[in-house]
Parts: sequence; structure tokens; C-alpha cells
Amino acid sequence: MGLRNLQMKNAGPRVSFFETKLGKIRAEFTNDFLTALRFTTQDLGTNYFGIAANNRIRKKTIKQLVEYFSGKLKSFNIKIDFQGTEFQKSVWSALKNFHTDKRGVIQK
Repeated sequence: MGLRNLQMKNAGPRVSFFETKLGKIRAEFTNDFLTALRFTTQDLGTNYFGIAANNRIRKKTIKQLVEYFSGKLKSFNIKIDFQGTEFQKSVWSALKNFHTDKRGVIQK
């Protein structure tokens, strides 16, 4: 697994690309929150420059992703800035109440 940290032009969010056994993950951060986490096939190309700042949220997110993909972590405690419409935000909020059992089956 590898990690590549970049910052988008025009003072956008900090972006990290994280290679996992399931594929490349794109993670976006502000100074205080994780704002996006998604699988991507994006080529870094010329749309990026520089190295993203090593902030606490980024470090904590990457640490927990490594532990999760190695089977050592079952739940996350990362500060997330849920973005979207009011409906989407209500769905994100409701999903926080679901948990999985030892087999990975979702329990409410």
C-alpha cells in the first residue's frame, strides 16, 4: 500500500491518494475534518501540485484506514464534515447509528 499526498490548485481541499488491495482511494481534508473518501481510478496528471500539509485529521484517517484494511480496526472515530443536500445529510446522520456484528452483518 502506498500514499501520495497532494494539494489541489486554487486552494482547494487537501487530497491524499491511498493505494489499497481493493484499489486507489481518494481522501479529501480540511484542517479539521475528512470531507470525502472514495475509490478512484483518477490519474494524478497535471491537475495537482505540491505536498498536502500533514494535519491531524489526515494522519488519523490514514492510520485508521491502514488498520482497517489489515483487519485490526472495525470502526472509525474520525471527524467528518458531511456534505450534500439536507436529505443526503440526514442519510449520513442515520448511517452513523448502524453497527456490524462479528461477522460484519449490519445491526441497528
